[in-house]
Amino acid sequence: GGDATYGNVIEWVLVGAGGGGGQSFGGAGGAGGYRFNGAYDHTVTTQTYAVVIGTRGAENNSGGDSTFDSLTSTGGGFGGWAGRAGDTGGCGGGGSGHPGSGGAGEGNNPATTAPGSPGSASQGYDGGAGQDSPPTGYPGGGGGGAGGVGVTGASGTSGGDGAQNDITGTATYYSPGGGGHKQGGGGDGGEGGGGNLDGG
Repeated sequence: GGDATYGNVIEWVLVGAGGGGGQSFGGAGGAGGYRFNGAYDHTVTTQTYAVVIGTRGAENNSGGDSTFDSLTSTGGGFGGWAGRAGDTGGCGGGGSGHPGSGGAGEGNNPATTAPGSPGSASQGYDGGAGQDSPPTGYPGGGGGGAGGVGVTGASGTSGGDGAQNDITGTATYYSPGGGGHKQGGGGDGGEGGGGNLDGG
């Protein structure tokens, strides 16, 4: 709170925990919500602040929220399974690919919303919908990421890309979405290290 250079203001990045993938014909978990201020404009005082780091979501479970001061980044939504939709979250989980019908992808924000806008609820993008399509292996939807929506297609399924931030001095990806299940193979996580979901 009394830094000689920055005074009583800080720059921050806050990331929620990623959601878990679905268990059967599963969609991918969405990335944890990504928020940042991008400038030294958050006022602090000389005291101890509690910082809570969200716990990653297990299978069929959403990720935990991360909090600091008055700020919260929501955990990522879980991936759908057995025809279910993915869950909402900081970034949405992908929908299941089967049975009966492909589950819808879910999310916190539409693809037209910029991620991480200061002072807004925007934290990430939607997960992709699953496809009930035997010829393409019933692909589950990719999880949403901080930089883009989860994708589902005949050639595979992939998580939404993460978003880059250079708060550490090096441009680093945060909150990439996971890759969804596809019968006989798994989808790739989004740019920046999103989890790859195995096929089966």
